[in-house]
Amino acid sequence: MGVETMLIVGALASAGGAIASGVQQKKMLGAQADQANADADAAAGAARVKANKIREQGKKQAAAARAALASSGVNVDLGTSVLINDDIAMQSEKDALLGIDNAADAASRLRSQATLLNMQGSAAQTAGIVNAGATVLSAGAQSKWMGANPGGAKPAGVG
Repeated sequence: MGVETMLIVGALASAGGAIASGVQQKKMLGAQADQANADADAAAGAARVKANKIREQGKKQAAAARAALASSGVNVDLGTSVLINDDIAMQSEKDALLGIDNAADAASRLRSQATLLNMQGSAAQTAGIVNAGATVLSAGAQSKWMGANPGGAKPAGVG
């Protein structure tokens, strides 16, 4: 096998490795992006469940307050007892919505991370293709130079 042939075979092997590496990085980063999106969905779902539990606790707290007021002889349909129940309901809803809002923020950050991971994967794949092309072009140039200068001086930088 001649030197030119070895040069070309080596360049093609190197180019194939660069492309494979880029494709593998894209797959790995794509999987990480998929996980980030799944985590975002899970965070939003968990927040909805927690919000419903907070609302249910508020209803139980309001019922307990209403029962305590009623057992002490207070009319639970008038005045302070209504205000107490309204306040409990308002605070419960506020806590539930705060939890949902916080989860939405977290989900948004995770989705942004997923987008960045997908972009990094595409960039890695592109870099692999560009490196492969550069390797093949460099080998082709060296091969052409060797063909034009058999036994002649080596190109600059080649020891």
